[in-house]
Amino acid sequence: MGVHTYGQTLNDPHLMTTVAQMLGSDFRVAASTFEEKNKITLNSVPDLFSQNMADNNVVQLDDTPGFKLLWASIVEVQSFDVSDEMATYLEQAKDFATRIRGQQEMENMLLGLNGQFVAVGQGGDPVRAHDAVPTGVNLLGFNPAKVPSKAAWQVGQKLVEDLIANHYQEKGSYPEKLAFSLKAKFWPPWGLGPSGIKMAFCVAPKLSPTAN
Repeated sequence: MGVHTYGQTLNDPHLMTTVAQMLGSDFRVAASTFEEKNKITLNSVPDLFSQNMADNNVVQLDDTPGFKLLWASIVEVQSFDVSDEMATYLEQAKDFATRIRGQQEMENMLLGLNGQFVAVGQGGDPVRAHDAVPTGVNLLGFNPAKVPSKAAWQVGQKLVEDLIANHYQEKGSYPEKLAFSLKAKFWPPWGLGPSGIKMAFCVAPKLSPTAN
């Protein structure tokens, strides 16, 4: 993906690699299979691809899984006979690319400096947090919709189960009540505290497919 320069939109090669990362490993596997079975000819190839880096064992961008398919579909607007699953991936890819290109970093910074309204939005790495694009928004410091994370939920479950099991082993009975502290250290890391409380109340979060 490279280092981002504030106020500048990613060039198309880096945009395609970012979109491929956002779509996830399942897309890259499916795209690699499609590219192996179908010859994709790119009509416009940047000079970047002509660099001879074989001696350094560096994989060219256009050889990375999914790159040619994304470039041909989004940059060159070529059409392919693809499965329903791949069609969904490509529609999502076009949406990601449009949102990344729609960044308003410089414009909104000037609005803020001028005391004008800047819309609120999510921050973070777009590969993990797709709501982070387009960039240039007034970032939220905390988003309760992202808590707990999948990992925090799994750990929180284990902590409450162990707490109850240890009490039963020591006392020979289950606890009549559980108490949780809601102080400042309650939220990190990524909702570990809320996970324990949800588990104690026999309530489970509905995790998104991209939750980690």
